Amino acid sequence: MFLVPIAFIRFARTDKFGEAFNFSAILAHIGKIGWVEYIITLAVLIITAIVVGIIVCIIVFILMLIPILGGYCT
Repeated sequence: MFLVPIAFIRFARTDKFGEAFNFSAILAHIGKIGWVEYIITLAVLIITAIVVGIIVCIIVFILMLIPILGGYCT
């Protein structure tokens, strides 16, 4: 899971499918970034996605209640 973002980036930049599986180059690239910074960035990204997902679910739930509550108000 931690290697996938860099693998996608390497594949997109080089247009070579094999670069997505060049694990030594991927690990070297993460080493340049710094392992701690890379893991913190991924953790923040995951937490942000979860929070946005929860907010979207709450909004969708409220919008789904409109037809049900509208029937009781008339």
